[in-house]
Amino acid sequence: MSEEPEQAVSEPAEVAGLRRRVDLDEQLFDAVFDASPLGIALIDGDHRLLRVNDAFCEFVGRPGAELVGLDRHELTHPADIGTSSTAVTRALDGAVPVVVEERYVRPDGSVVWGRVCLTALPAGDSRDVALIAQTEDITESKWHEARLRFDVLHDALTRLPNRTLVLARLDQALHDAIETRRLVAVLYCDIDRLKVVNEVHGHAVGDAYIRAVSRRIQAVLSEHDLVGRLSGGEFAVLAEHAGTPADVLALTGRLLDAVRRPLTIGPVTVSPSLSIGIAYSRGTGTTAEQVLADADEALNTAKRSGRGGWRLFDESQRTWTSSHLALRNQVGPALAGGELELHYQPIVRLADRSTIGYEALLRWRHPERGLLSPAAFLDVIVDSEYETPVTDWVLSQATADAAHWPDGSTPTVSVNLTVFQLARTDLPRVVAEALRRSGLPARNLIVEVTEDRFLERAEGAQQLARLRALGVPIAIDDFGTGFAGLGYVQRLPIDTIKIDRSFVSLLPSHATSGHIVRAIHDLAEACNLRVVAEGVETTEQMAALSGHGVTLAQGHLFGRPQPLSEYAHT
Repeated sequence: MSEEPEQAVSEPAEVAGLRRRVDLDEQLFDAVFDASPLGIALIDGDHRLLRVNDAFCEFVGRPGAELVGLDRHELTHPADIGTSSTAVTRALDGAVPVVVEERYVRPDGSVVWGRVCLTALPAGDSRDVALIAQTEDITESKWHEARLRFDVLHDALTRLPNRTLVLARLDQALHDAIETRRLVAVLYCDIDRLKVVNEVHGHAVGDAYIRAVSRRIQAVLSEHDLVGRLSGGEFAVLAEHAGTPADVLALTGRLLDAVRRPLTIGPVTVSPSLSIGIAYSRGTGTTAEQVLADADEALNTAKRSGRGGWRLFDESQRTWTSSHLALRNQVGPALAGGELELHYQPIVRLADRSTIGYEALLRWRHPERGLLSPAAFLDVIVDSEYETPVTDWVLSQATADAAHWPDGSTPTVSVNLTVFQLARTDLPRVVAEALRRSGLPARNLIVEVTEDRFLERAEGAQQLARLRALGVPIAIDDFGTGFAGLGYVQRLPIDTIKIDRSFVSLLPSHATSGHIVRAIHDLAEACNLRVVAEGVETTEQMAALSGHGVTLAQGHLFGRPQPLSEYAHT
């Protein structure tokens, strides 16, 4: 007898409905999982990837077949593995999602940032799945944040650390030095005559100049050193592992030599140099600001002693700088209040001691310190914001005084200009305006400039030529003490050479000085230039000068500088 086939037992309607809902939920999950723009991964309790979507594959730069079964920490940046593991543990133990930001390394070595939300799945019928990780790509925002942080702490022109970052690093170095007793040195560097480059060639060339010098500084430093740009042409070099003071001085020498090489920027060739101030600290409790200020004060001393050199800080410099700053703050009120005045020293013909002109010399009648000579205050004006207004005042006052001399004559008057003032593009206009207002003939104003490399360059000669075009004679002051060759006088539009007092003071006993004076006289005569000897104080010096052919001179022997009012009585 054959068996009847077994009848299929139908599911209860409730069970069938539940199964359909589960199937629908799974289909919905699969659709959301696969189509989500967020990277999604299912992870087991051992951190292995069980399933990943296309967005996650694209995020980490790997195909799904390569990712499944992989420990997710093999994708994580080594520096973030600890943070990532802690987040997974918290997510497994907690009832709420855990969010963590971490980096992943792609096969090509690039790094991406993800904001990961880790959610634990309920235990039970979830097979091996323990966590679902949703990853948002935040790489762009992270790099933007990093760029903003970089910009806050770095100089926009050179991309070097700025003052804020330099002080932070110096503060940390000083703190570390308390325990290590290691020498910490700060070298405060300033590009000499940057203002001249900016004025003559424009700020675009000046900016390129600063960048080029900064690269030369960087090339000299070790991996332990830091260089930052403080402002303008000023840089701070922090030598945290200097070793000994001798090592610091060796570094200083390398910096000076590296920067000193000629530099070509487009059609312009310049000869850069640095002045450097050095301050040390061995972690004695001094602040970063104080050490930097000490190095700055040493820099000021270096610049007063001549460009292109260095000086170490000592306590006397702090006292000088306090006085220096106090006096600088008084220059503006002094100019506005009429405390500055001109004194005039006669220039005479040696044959009969007759006066042929005067040199205008600046004085400051200080309300508390009395009458100050330039030695007491000129360095607070030069290279400051007051240099140009003071120069303009001197030109205006000297031309007005010469045009209204007390005895009714109209003498020639000589005015000294710094190299920076000579480089001003508006200088011819300022001189022309002073002559127009005063009514002084241009031939009665003599502009005196000192020897400088600027005078050897084409723009220096062009600026002198513009003044000469106004009818203003040009004199080279302190001749023989600069670094220009004697032959450059043939290429410049000058009228007078003034022999520096250092040669005159050694006459008549010093034979070499006599030879130099004779050589300068012969050179000037061959170039059809006048010669004036400065600093003549004795009749013996006067006689020696006459013997060497010099016919014009000035100095205390013939008259000290006096205010204009004194010439009303002579």
